[in-house]
Amino acid sequence: MSPGSTNQRATFRRLRDEIPRRGLKTRIQVDGGVSPKTAHIVAEAGADVLVAGSAVYGAENPAQAIDDIRAKAEAAFKA
Repeated sequence: MSPGSTNQRATFRRLRDEIPRRGLKTRIQVDGGVSPKTAHIVAEAGADVLVAGSAVYGAENPAQAIDDIRAKAEAAFKA
């Protein structure tokens, strides 16, 4: 799925609703396409764990890329 696509968001929402309904302690992980530009989208959609590879290792400043991804995701979690 493409990050932020309507279908992906709907799937995440269904998962988010189903996890507590079933009494599960589960996290939703997104691996692929996570970057400072998409972190808030996947976090808003319901992902708890974001895995970023090329967005970090391909960045001029990997530490800054991690900080940017984390800040975008945390802002979305608080919203």
